[in-house]
Amino acid sequence: MVLQLCSLYRNIAFKWTGEVMKKIIEKYLLSIIICFLFIAAVPVAVSAQENTNTSTKNVFKELYMIRKNGPYGGELIWRCTPIDEENNIYVQNEVLSETVGVSGDAYSGGTFWYYGFSGTLSSDTAYISEMRQWENGKKITKESINTELAYCLPENTTYGTFSLNKGESLSKYPQYIREEGNVFHTEDSFPVFRAQVFDVIVCDKNEETHCTIITEVTDRNNEDYDDWTDTSMKGVRDHIDLYDGSDKQTKKIDKFSDKLTWSTGKRIFGLKNYKLEDRDVIEVPSDIHSIRMSYDNNYPEQENTNTYALSPDLPDITSVNDYSERQMIYYNYHFYRNKSKMVCINGGEWYQVHQTEKSPELKLRKGINIIFLSGTSPDQAKKVRDRDVNGTSYIYILYWDGDEDYKITKSSDASLKKIECYQAAYNMGEGKGLFANIPVNEKTNADGKTYKEISMKADEPYIWINAVPADSGASVWVDNSSELLGGYFKHLSSAQDYFDVKVTSADGKQTDTERIYIKWSAGGTDLKNLEVISGGTMEEKYTPITREYYVKMKESSGKIKFSYETMNGTTVRIYEDRQLKDTITQSGKYELEAEKGVREIQWEVTSQNGKSVSYSAYFVGEKEEGISSETKQRASDMIKKMEKNGYVKYLTQQEGADYWKTFGAAALGEKYLNGMLGYNVLKKNFSQSTDYSAVILELVMSGENPYDYLGVNYVKKLQEFNNSGDFGMYSANIWALSALQAAGAPVPKETVEILKKQALSETFDLDMRGWALYATSLYKDTFTDKEYAKLIQSVKDIQIQKTTDMNGIDVTGVFENFYYTNRNIMSHACMVTGLTAIGIDTGKNEWKGRNGADPVSVLEKYQLSTGGWYYSPENPSQGGWNKDAVIAVGDLYNGSNVYTRYYLTPSRYKKLLDKAEKLLAGTITEGTKREALQKAYEEAEKYADENNVTSEHGDAYYALQEAMYAVDESVKPGVFLGTAKEREQVNAVIKAIDSISSYSYKDKTKLDSIKKQYDVLKEKRLFHYVTNADVLDKAHQYVNGIDTFLEKTEKIGKVNLTKTAKIERARKAYDFLNEQQKKEDAVQKAFQILSKAETKLKDAKTADNVVQAIKALGEIVTLDSEEDIESVRAAYESLTDSQKTFVTNIDKLKEQEDGLKKLQQQEENKEAAHKVSDLIDKIGRVTANSADDLRQARTAYDALENDEAKRMVSNYIQLEDGEKIYANLQHENIIYDVVDKASYEIGQIDTAYGESADITAENADAVREAVQKAENYIKEKEQEYAYFRLILSNYMDLSAAKTALVQYELSEKTEASVEEFKQAVGEITGFGIEEQAVIERAEILYELLTEEDKLTVTEEYALLQQAEEAFSVWQAEFDNVQEVVYGTEQMGDVTITGAESYQEVKDAYDMLSEDAKKLLPDEIKERLSEAADTYQQLLAQQEKTEEVVKKIDDASIISDLSDEVAVKVARKAYDALENPYRVTNYETLLEEEKEILSLKKVQENQEFANTVITQINALKKVTLSDKEKVEAARRAYDGLTDAQKNLVDNLSVLEAAESQIESLQKQPLKPAQPQPAKKTETKKTSYKKIVLKKKSLKKTIYFNGKKQTYSLALFVNNKAVKAEKIKWKSSKRTIAAVSKNGKLTVKKAGKVTITASYKGKRYKYNLVIKKVQLKLKKKSITIKKGKAVQIKSVASPKRKIQYKSLDTKIASVTKKGKVVGKKKGKTKIRVSCNGLVRYCKVTVK
Repeated sequence: MVLQLCSLYRNIAFKWTGEVMKKIIEKYLLSIIICFLFIAAVPVAVSAQENTNTSTKNVFKELYMIRKNGPYGGELIWRCTPIDEENNIYVQNEVLSETVGVSGDAYSGGTFWYYGFSGTLSSDTAYISEMRQWENGKKITKESINTELAYCLPENTTYGTFSLNKGESLSKYPQYIREEGNVFHTEDSFPVFRAQVFDVIVCDKNEETHCTIITEVTDRNNEDYDDWTDTSMKGVRDHIDLYDGSDKQTKKIDKFSDKLTWSTGKRIFGLKNYKLEDRDVIEVPSDIHSIRMSYDNNYPEQENTNTYALSPDLPDITSVNDYSERQMIYYNYHFYRNKSKMVCINGGEWYQVHQTEKSPELKLRKGINIIFLSGTSPDQAKKVRDRDVNGTSYIYILYWDGDEDYKITKSSDASLKKIECYQAAYNMGEGKGLFANIPVNEKTNADGKTYKEISMKADEPYIWINAVPADSGASVWVDNSSELLGGYFKHLSSAQDYFDVKVTSADGKQTDTERIYIKWSAGGTDLKNLEVISGGTMEEKYTPITREYYVKMKESSGKIKFSYETMNGTTVRIYEDRQLKDTITQSGKYELEAEKGVREIQWEVTSQNGKSVSYSAYFVGEKEEGISSETKQRASDMIKKMEKNGYVKYLTQQEGADYWKTFGAAALGEKYLNGMLGYNVLKKNFSQSTDYSAVILELVMSGENPYDYLGVNYVKKLQEFNNSGDFGMYSANIWALSALQAAGAPVPKETVEILKKQALSETFDLDMRGWALYATSLYKDTFTDKEYAKLIQSVKDIQIQKTTDMNGIDVTGVFENFYYTNRNIMSHACMVTGLTAIGIDTGKNEWKGRNGADPVSVLEKYQLSTGGWYYSPENPSQGGWNKDAVIAVGDLYNGSNVYTRYYLTPSRYKKLLDKAEKLLAGTITEGTKREALQKAYEEAEKYADENNVTSEHGDAYYALQEAMYAVDESVKPGVFLGTAKEREQVNAVIKAIDSISSYSYKDKTKLDSIKKQYDVLKEKRLFHYVTNADVLDKAHQYVNGIDTFLEKTEKIGKVNLTKTAKIERARKAYDFLNEQQKKEDAVQKAFQILSKAETKLKDAKTADNVVQAIKALGEIVTLDSEEDIESVRAAYESLTDSQKTFVTNIDKLKEQEDGLKKLQQQEENKEAAHKVSDLIDKIGRVTANSADDLRQARTAYDALENDEAKRMVSNYIQLEDGEKIYANLQHENIIYDVVDKASYEIGQIDTAYGESADITAENADAVREAVQKAENYIKEKEQEYAYFRLILSNYMDLSAAKTALVQYELSEKTEASVEEFKQAVGEITGFGIEEQAVIERAEILYELLTEEDKLTVTEEYALLQQAEEAFSVWQAEFDNVQEVVYGTEQMGDVTITGAESYQEVKDAYDMLSEDAKKLLPDEIKERLSEAADTYQQLLAQQEKTEEVVKKIDDASIISDLSDEVAVKVARKAYDALENPYRVTNYETLLEEEKEILSLKKVQENQEFANTVITQINALKKVTLSDKEKVEAARRAYDGLTDAQKNLVDNLSVLEAAESQIESLQKQPLKPAQPQPAKKTETKKTSYKKIVLKKKSLKKTIYFNGKKQTYSLALFVNNKAVKAEKIKWKSSKRTIAAVSKNGKLTVKKAGKVTITASYKGKRYKYNLVIKKVQLKLKKKSITIKKGKAVQIKSVASPKRKIQYKSLDTKIASVTKKGKVVGKKKGKTKIRVSCNGLVRYCKVTVK
């Protein structure tokens, strides 16, 4: 809906309102659309038709209109562009080409115009399903329209002027043609109107799009086309008015009134410069729902008394060549046609609209409306192929936006408004000068009732009626009439008193009849009666209106008697076979008797006013008597004239430009073919079926094989043109039938029917009509008796019977070709040929004209003194128009047609067989020629008694003929298809060869010279004529055989295995020499070279066994390869030095050995790593006593030979962390001892106190001594541990003791000086825990100061307070700080396994207050930070390591090579680690990689085996020439490893081939005589074969889940049938599909039947496709160390199952699947078969 609104907006904005309205609508468009979406109940319908799709996409990428002029005429090409894309309406636009000219006389002029269309569809999947001129429907299949060449030009470009010869197409100019894309090109078959509308339906994916194309005739400058031949019509104008159809037909729509000129001016209303007019110009008011159209014009009334009365054949004016006659016909035609026109709206129903009357209502639809007003009906347009006749047509393009609910109300009026009558005629010939209006008079009868009446003459009983109803929608019908030019043509009988005109109302409810009475006046040109009274029958009873009658004579009578009655005032002349027999002037009854053999009797009735009418009786069923001896003599005289005056010599001895000379010579007689120069058919440019037909006929006449002339099957080429029996236009079918008959090939029955119609057609070109007669002459039942009689009569009708001259030359007797009217000899001779072929003698009396001239006399009169003929009396001096005349004369002389004489008939077939028998019974020196003749004879003889022998087995006939001519060249027609010079060359070669008698290799130069002379002929065509070429071949083979041996020996060069074929070819070339050749000196010298080369080759072949064995080792190395590698090394070492030089891939063996060493080293590494792993496991939990175990493990680890061995130590992390833990333990013990000693010394202070809790005079010295001792030890250790005091848990006891001593010493002091206080404060050196005693001393001294002194030491006191505060923090946080410091010192190096000690310290640190953290020494902080970093790095490293470990574990189950991806991922991750030594399962990764290698090795082995299988498969049918292939296959097989050999399943084929070669070698060789090289086809296949030798086969195929391919072979009678000759079919393509060549592809499991159809029989392959299986009864087992368990597995199909342990140290497995436990642990057993892999988990306890 939105799209429709947008389209409506576009139309309004750009076509109607101009820029202002455009801006308004653009501004408010969204609001309009939103409102509409809310209120609209019904979507707006704007499509031009009720399309099934709603797409407005332009369906054509390019669209062109082509107007073709005439049967051979030129073309004009226009581009078509859309004027309304939404409704897909296109209009003819710019012209793209000048007229495509046609050269020479190929263009016949004429006025036949046709339309066609060409272009490219936008969608690749679209196709045109229908194209029609309105009411001229034409279905077009997708195939026929998409495969043609299509015109194509870029924008703004035009065609240049170019020309085409007759028969050529636009493909001569490829720059104007597009072949890619979805192109189409319709047939040029639509008749041309001045203006026209086409409907096109385009289908695309089940959707249809309806398109409309509007066209107009313009000239090459896109201007109005004005070429009306009648100048009197140029001023005729049509005045057209449109009315409101619903307003009682009175309201005229003024803006649509128009005056349109017939010859020039506008024909399409609504277009301007090929674009749609503005909306206000073409829009119909919305309150008008339908329109009516009327027209009037100023066409002049008839005045010329010679004007033709209307007859049924009047519209077909194409046969009228006389200019003045044509003008009268044009003029008269339009007079009648102008009485009414046809109108149609939007491609719907056609309505008749009479002059000055209004049309029926034409209902408008929403959107664009197209009204087409045509001057003729579509049906009439098909018949009248003339632009002038179809010229008066106009198109109105209107726009309407009203309500479509309006319905037309049809009238019940059935009254007649007007009736006009005009004199008509039987045909144009009788109608000339009869034109007259017949008044329709109102009469009143005796009862006072009125009626209508017309007056008619009895001898002019034809009438044309124009009946106009009061309501234009009513229908009119005149009883027993036919519609013609908008009126009714009627034949009246004098027995009729009236005729009726019926009018039926538009609504069908009312019918009125208007009776028109006839007043007859006597006529003067009738017979009263005519009948057969005895001896036969007449098909129809006589009536005056029937002019032709067919009579049949009784076989027993021999005579037939007529009775006829004449009228008063008439003269009747009776003609028997054109010869006047009697004249009757008196009325009365008469009888006429005709003898058997008469063909026609004619009664010519002439009235008193001179008007004549003829009645004819034609005899049917008469047999032709053939050509009389008199006529043959006349023909003979003309031939003698040809011979005497050199024409025959010209005919036979001068190269022909085409095949006509051959036809002419053959027509004269076979003797004229001997020594004749014929047309070289290889020069022919083949473009149509006629080309191939003519060549076939010439080859047949020349004694050549049309099925295989120089490798080309011309019969097959011709048959490819067969389109349901139609081989093309014009004479194509005539030539095709003749050629197929001559070739003995099937003739489609449809072709015969086409020729029958052509022969019967009176408007068909006379030349070709004569040809059609001869072509069908052997088809006895082609025509009925009546058809045949009518055919002969129609031919007579075109013969000039009355005495006529042209340029003073008597042309009486000439057959007139209506296309030319120049009485030319070609057309005339063609008809003579046709009549001769059916046995009609044109020299007999019945063909004589009124002055006695017959068709044969025309040939005599036209013959020139040179013996040839001139073309026409128009120019008698113009000679050279001989071909048809020569054939006609030859046919008359021989009494039969030249082409039919060469038709392959049963008698000709039998005659050839008889000749072949006689030849075979005689002596044939050449064995090969006898063999070929015998074979060809046997093949041809098989079909001798078949009914269709000459219509299906022509190939056998001509193959036999060819074989006969090879034996006896003298019986072959002596036609040389080439030039005289070429013939001289051929004869010179024949003479040179005749000079050859005996020869040796020394004669090589002479023989080469003759051979060169022979080769100079160049063409196979010329070699064909060298009849003694076999002599040259033998001599040349002798020398060539020696040359071949010498050449092949010379090419050997340096000997190696690649020279095997060359050496074999040299040996073969030598063996093929005969004993005489071997004695030649040059041969003996070369033989010595060959012998040495063969010796060296033997060494190379011996060495090749090793080469093949090295090659078979492949690229993959596994531990299992050890035996194969050692075997190959041993084989190499056993070679001689000479043989070793041929082993070119020894480096590959070294690579394999290196690879094996690497794998073996890997195994050694694994064993050494296991030992180290055991030592590390022995360490256990690390204690102070682990030093030896750690040292032993480390020593063993460091002693490993390489890095990979170290990586395989899966528990190395335990060793590394164990060493760190041991170092930490050692450090911890040292710290513990020092701290313990310091704590002890501090503890002695308590002892010094004694029993007193305070310091007294008794214990003061002891305490002081103890304090000093402890302080001294601490200071000593502070040299090693800077923060030693913070390690001691009882350090506060020491500090307290020191403080107590200060208190004791100052206890008796009563005052202090300022200096003492300042000195005490000065002794406070920091804020550490050790400052407690110093601070205490300063506090005591401060308290002893006077108040005045205290005021002087405020700064010092402030420092004291700071120290007190700092110490108070120490007092509060000491234990926490001490725990962190002690823990840090004790922690040592951080490890993952020892992470607990680090975590405890970290937790203690995290619990410290911010003040406490500030108390920590910087060193402790740094160590804690370093430990945190180390711990995070270890964690990250551990995470990566664990990821790698997981990837390795994930990849551990390997089923097939698809698991290689996971292994590669694991390897990549491992290699990316910075410290890979912590990976605990690296050995598993190595095992996985080995497993992948093993699978690859299996695959590689199969590939090597397949290569050998293919080599062997090619040896099923061997000859000695295959010896090297057999030996190569054996070497390839022997070179395989044992595993690979086990996979070769066709070894028996190789052994059979070897046996066959051995057998063949034992047979004696025949003397070497070089034979012609035979082409061999090498069939390459790697598919397994399924062979069927009976009616059916049941076979089971196992399917591995991937597509498998087989080749199907069918044997019938123990002979293989070629797959391409079989029709294959699969019952279920989803299970298995079969190609046309018998290739079977298996897709899934199931049952399927493959049917092979061959020669009407069916053979069946019943296939059961099963999926291969491998099942384990248990997927896991548990065994004890030293015990064994059997793995139970089942494979389908049953094949050898292979078992392998992934860790042989834990468990091993035998070849039969018995598992033995070795040591505790877990591993897997790999089970494989049929390409499948399963795993069984094994746990050893």
